[in-house]
Amino acid sequence: MKRPIILCLCVIACFLTAFGQKTKDKKVTKIKGAVVAEYRELAHACYHVCGLTLLLKLDKSSPIRFAVIRVEYMDDHSMSRYGMPVQLVEKASRWEFEAILEDGKAMPLQEYMKFIDQNGKDVSQEMATSAWDLLRGAENEKLPYGEPLATYRVSVGKFKSIK
Repeated sequence: MKRPIILCLCVIACFLTAFGQKTKDKKVTKIKGAVVAEYRELAHACYHVCGLTLLLKLDKSSPIRFAVIRVEYMDDHSMSRYGMPVQLVEKASRWEFEAILEDGKAMPLQEYMKFIDQNGKDVSQEMATSAWDLLRGAENEKLPYGEPLATYRVSVGKFKSIK
């Protein structure tokens, strides 16, 4: 009876080790730019690790102009010194992120939030609810709607303000 349980535990440990290794092998890149918009969430509910989606206008030295940044943070109940990093969305300002490029092809930046009616029809255009809120100081920024953008993931606390 002990042998099947030990074998199961070994299989689970190997799976978890391989899963964790996949993230470790990904290259961390430092990207710099101005956070100009925040993705509008209708309901923001999370437990433990939460996320904030931002639009970053990259510095001129970058070959691409914009990128989507998904910043992870701990909810207020998990660790009191964390919580949503409101400093990122108070106003348009420059930041440096230690980020990992997410797998998959670049997705076009959506102008409107996605809405599906009771018949399964996409009514996003009719609802015309903006998917992005421009930050104070970036009100005149022209967002690249429809342009495919790379998406980066930023782990908890892996960002800093730059001047």
